[in-house]
Amino acid sequence: MDKVSVLFSTSLAEMARALRAINYATPIVRTVRRLAWTMIAVVAVLIVAGVVATPLAIALLFVPGLVVLLFWSLPFYLAWMLRRNSAYWTQDLHAEFSPVGIRSGSVGADGFTEWRAVVRTTETGAFFLYFTSAQAGQFIPKRVLLASEMEQLRRFFREYPGTTGASTTPAPAASMSPPLVQTRFTLDPTEVTRVAMVAAHKTGSMWVWYLLMLVIVSFNTVPVTYRQWRHGGFGAISIPLLLLGLSPMLIIIVGPPLAARWAAKRQVRTGSSSQGTQHVGVADWGLEVRGPMSSGTLRWSSVMKAIETPEFFLFFLSKLQPVYIPKRLLSDAEAAQVRQLTRSALGSRAELLE
Repeated sequence: MDKVSVLFSTSLAEMARALRAINYATPIVRTVRRLAWTMIAVVAVLIVAGVVATPLAIALLFVPGLVVLLFWSLPFYLAWMLRRNSAYWTQDLHAEFSPVGIRSGSVGADGFTEWRAVVRTTETGAFFLYFTSAQAGQFIPKRVLLASEMEQLRRFFREYPGTTGASTTPAPAASMSPPLVQTRFTLDPTEVTRVAMVAAHKTGSMWVWYLLMLVIVSFNTVPVTYRQWRHGGFGAISIPLLLLGLSPMLIIIVGPPLAARWAAKRQVRTGSSSQGTQHVGVADWGLEVRGPMSSGTLRWSSVMKAIETPEFFLFFLSKLQPVYIPKRLLSDAEAAQVRQLTRSALGSRAELLE
């Protein structure tokens, strides 16, 4: 058997478990989780020993407890967002593993990845996972595989990742007309960071975290500050305690840009497919995306929405997955053509400046 082909659909719960497995398989996430659980265990021992009083214990447990809760719950939120905003994840998914590479996709989207672009593979109790960068992972549920297919996939995972496999030539894509507008560029971490922040704010996914932090800050500061003020006026308010209570708001203001920049640098540094020249083309049928070790086609039907900013054209497969074109690469005529193609294909789903 020279290949393993699977066709499957996935539920919200299964997607959440898969995303959690992908996160837990990421070295930095695994390290942070271990540190958080270690801190929780240490504080618990101090409480039992009577060394730490209850109010201080609550304060010490807040940050590691929040980290553990977020790592556990965030995959469910991400899975819900992906399914809510992208038809890709609600339809049948297909994947084919062969000595040549990995072809995967869904209705309206098809992609090919060479084995040398795969930086890591992992097997869990429920999934096979493969990564094209330190954080970007894909999953195959074991429930859709026969025992012989699992053995073959394990062999592929042992032998081919990081190598050229049986061929250095990607499998041919479906025959389509060439893009009318074509761009070539290398991924710049600073630019990728700006794209991530624009996507987060434009698609409205940040309001949940602002609301969550506002609730946490109010819970931490308002009751205590009010009691202190009632007993001794403004002079009785503990500034250090107030600043500790306000710290989650600082995290949500400073954290996302720093995290986005760190993730962008890590993606470009660790993802072989993110290095080298990237090609993004716009055609009357959709988008063509190619890199040194991967290629893919996205029909307009798989694009959730498109947004134009002064700096980018963003094409969203979901609220979390934009394909982007830097406008600095386009002439005025090419930018106008991209707008015309996007508007004709997406209609009201296109938010354009002109």
